[in-house]
Amino acid sequence: MHKIIFLLLSHSLILFSDQQNQLNNTQIRKNNDKQLAFQTGEKLLYSLKFGFVEGGTAEITLDEKAYNGKKVYYTQLTAQTTGILDYIFDVTDVYSCYFDQNTYLPYKSIRNIHENEYRLFDEATYYHNEKYLISKRKGKLEIPDNLMDMVSIVYYLRTIDYNNLKTGDIIKIKIYFDDEVTPFDMRYMGKEIINTDFGKINCIKLMPFVEPGRVYKTADDLIIWISNDNNLVPIRVKFNLKVGSIRADLKSYSKLKYPLAVN
Repeated sequence: MHKIIFLLLSHSLILFSDQQNQLNNTQIRKNNDKQLAFQTGEKLLYSLKFGFVEGGTAEITLDEKAYNGKKVYYTQLTAQTTGILDYIFDVTDVYSCYFDQNTYLPYKSIRNIHENEYRLFDEATYYHNEKYLISKRKGKLEIPDNLMDMVSIVYYLRTIDYNNLKTGDIIKIKIYFDDEVTPFDMRYMGKEIINTDFGKINCIKLMPFVEPGRVYKTADDLIIWISNDNNLVPIRVKFNLKVGSIRADLKSYSKLKYPLAVN
């Protein structure tokens, strides 16, 4: 189930037109470490809904660990089916990543997939200065500068100073997922207040371009909302598909660095 969501992302995102304002990560990063929107120990739990049916959960945690003698962030995302869908799909997917506390670039990514009888395990180790990674499954692969991991990108998005962006600006990102380097560029769409289980939350709206066709009806069918407060925490992700929709909503949280701003 969770793999399906990220496959939709990885196989449908397209590059943006050069006529739009494109911003790389050096242009939009916050410079003051005191502004950091998260802290170790944070835990976020999301409910996954297929239409009106709640069929799974996704939990992401952030800790500090040692990697090659250096203090780094360690994040783990666990997604699993629940309820009736658990009897049909039986999914427990675990994605984890060790990443740098200053650049947010990954050192190592790990995938541990359990979907019915299907199993997959892979580790990818990144050598950014030499511009390659080594995957246990695929071997050596050349990579571009500033390549992100599909889990650590959640925290990178929370280091951006969105006050410096204008509606329509594009954030240029690439991630490594499913044995491929994939564009994850997204368009900044301003602010929007959304209703949640916690109340009304003022959010920053991000919209990756998707290609209409087999999966999506229009180019605007994937939307990400993150809280427009000091936490910049992901509140909702929505996929409008040709057949139904998938939505991930923040269900509970702990150890946020700041109180969540709710109206």
